Amino acid sequence: MPERKDPLRVDTVGVTIKIMTEPFVINTTRGYAPAVNVRVEDTGEERTMFIGAKSLADPLQHMVESNGGRFSGLKLSLKKQSDDRYAGYLVNEVKD
Repeated sequence: MPERKDPLRVDTVGVTIKIMTEPFVINTTRGYAPAVNVRVEDTGEERTMFIGAKSLADPLQHMVESNGGRFSGLKLSLKKQSDDRYAGYLVNEVKD
């Protein structure tokens, strides 16, 4: 199983990331949660991104299907729709 990193925090400014691993699960206070490790493009930092949110999972699924069923290697631009803690994600694939 991949090593767990500090969690990725996404805000309304946004961030561009590259997914480095296939999904794995992390035991949290609310049970198991799906996650992937990512590299933040601006800083090179590696973080763990939880991928269970519906607003993230649905667009991510389409990208995975067009990437041969693999998460690894996908580049995404992410930001929150608002400052609300439970706001949905805006997700766009970044092509090289």
